[in-house]
Amino acid sequence: MPSSSNPVSLREYIDLRLSSLDKRLEEIACILSALKDQSTRFISRPEYDIKHEALDNKIHLLELNKATLEGKASQGSLIFTAIIAIGGILLSIIALFKEFVR
Repeated sequence: MPSSSNPVSLREYIDLRLSSLDKRLEEIACILSALKDQSTRFISRPEYDIKHEALDNKIHLLELNKATLEGKASQGSLIFTAIIAIGGILLSIIALFKEFVR
């Protein structure tokens, strides 16, 4: 800080400090603006937790439905295989019966 005996240098010093302070205030205003923008764009933690839990529940239901559909597909395949096997057994019995009848 300059001495108070030289008024010109004191004035220059004050002007320099004021311009520095103005720059700092502008930077702070930019930061505050960014924080304000951020607070309008992002959701709060409790709101996030509620929405996340709802999505988890939906995913769980989808997994259950998928497992149910896969089970039905497996059951259908089993029935189809059983019908083919029974048909094969019947054809074998008929062939054996024809062989013994001759």
